[in-house]
Amino acid sequence: MPTSDQKTDIPRVPLQTPMFNEDVNADGTLTRTLSRTWIIFFERIWKQNKATNTVTTDSGDKFDRYVFGLGVGANIAVGSSATPKITCERKTQLTHWRITANTAPTGSSIIVDIKKNGVSIFPAGTANEVVLPATLLKAQGTTFVAAKTICNVGDELLPDVIQVGSTIPGFRIQIQLVGLVVP
Repeated sequence: MPTSDQKTDIPRVPLQTPMFNEDVNADGTLTRTLSRTWIIFFERIWKQNKATNTVTTDSGDKFDRYVFGLGVGANIAVGSSATPKITCERKTQLTHWRITANTAPTGSSIIVDIKKNGVSIFPAGTANEVVLPATLLKAQGTTFVAAKTICNVGDELLPDVIQVGSTIPGFRIQIQLVGLVVP
């Protein structure tokens, strides 16, 4: 059962890894003997349901960063159930988005719509959504529907994957929405 770090409330996932002693016998065969088991804890940061951090610029502006992890344990897939919703904790005005991948999509682009309370924050047409072009590892953009850029306390943000790479879907995708904290 996952435990929690008391300081950060980040869920920890234990993974059990066997360790073997290997011996080559006189006849050339290999013998493996289980010697011990390690338990490793990995942080599941992609399961957080709040802004991961706030950044303050030299001019004093504060920005919240909302981070979604898609295709973390497997290739990215079409649909909106790949990651939990993020609930906005304070009023922010979305300014831009970034998308990065450990494994780039090939054959076609990854296209992701971001919905606020079930409604797209982008103008009509997939060219305006979060797009990671085929073979690229990162992209960014600033196009939003002006009236939908304000996230109020309690608004829910959820990515909806519209398209993935046709040859290689893409793996370990991270989408960041950045918003200026509105006083």
